[in-house]
Amino acid sequence: MIYKIFFLLFFVCRSLFASSFDLQPAAFVRLGLHPGVIALGGTGVVSARGASGLIYNPAALFAGETYELGCYNATFFDTHFRLIDAKFDFFSFPMAINYLQARFQAVPIVELNPMTGFYQQTAAVTYYEGNQIQLGVAFYYFKRLRLGGSVKFIYESMDAVGSKALGADIGLLYCFKQGNLGLMIHNVVEPYFSWTSSLATPAVLNSWMAIGGSYIFWRYYMTMYGSVDVFNRRIIAYHFGVNYQPIWFFDFRAGLDNGFFTVGTQLMLDLIHIDIAWKQSVIDYFDMFVLGVTLTSKAN
Repeated sequence: MIYKIFFLLFFVCRSLFASSFDLQPAAFVRLGLHPGVIALGGTGVVSARGASGLIYNPAALFAGETYELGCYNATFFDTHFRLIDAKFDFFSFPMAINYLQARFQAVPIVELNPMTGFYQQTAAVTYYEGNQIQLGVAFYYFKRLRLGGSVKFIYESMDAVGSKALGADIGLLYCFKQGNLGLMIHNVVEPYFSWTSSLATPAVLNSWMAIGGSYIFWRYYMTMYGSVDVFNRRIIAYHFGVNYQPIWFFDFRAGLDNGFFTVGTQLMLDLIHIDIAWKQSVIDYFDMFVLGVTLTSKAN
């Protein structure tokens, strides 16, 4: 019965995202930046655990340890990203908060003009910064179904122009013995950006949906993940990942993320977890390396 409900929700929600998908503001918020999810091909709607669920599926806050504190850094397309997150219990409900930042600065190019013989600047200095603060909570609906939601404040600026917006996400996770089914609606309350400059056009960060599943097999040493991101009827992104855990303190991960291949690992050393992920385009030289350290409340 629960599988029929998920498929019904998928097709109903898919129809909600049938409008055109234009250039989006605050594109950095879709990166995620958790190395565990990135290494698994971006299948966060079902592979996220603990504090990482705040971005990918708040219902996953029930997984992981009771308390977590993580810090992650990456550079992608000449943009520097930083993520700090924390998970804690509030009256038996798991809650999490995070701060995501993206920074980009165009370096001015100075070249010799052969017509004048003078050096001249051929590119203007452009500084961009995007920030997001997100707070979420999860709770049980019944034994196997978990629900979660989050609210977020987004601020981005370019040179002297800035904008602010508020949004909200909701997600659910159905857990069974051999895996999970997940559904996430990002921007169920769509952030509306109104820039401080009258020359800039206001924009909305459109709603989009992620749905996926996971399956554990081979004596629980290996788990497979798959998910799709639905932006509208024409734009759909596919994700696939595999997690292999030969020993209790070490994970190896690999995946395919909509035109990128990904690999990574996690090393669990008592109260410290070290995560590494690498993401490489299959058609050009663009790549991404993410390093993260998480402090947990429970030793292995």
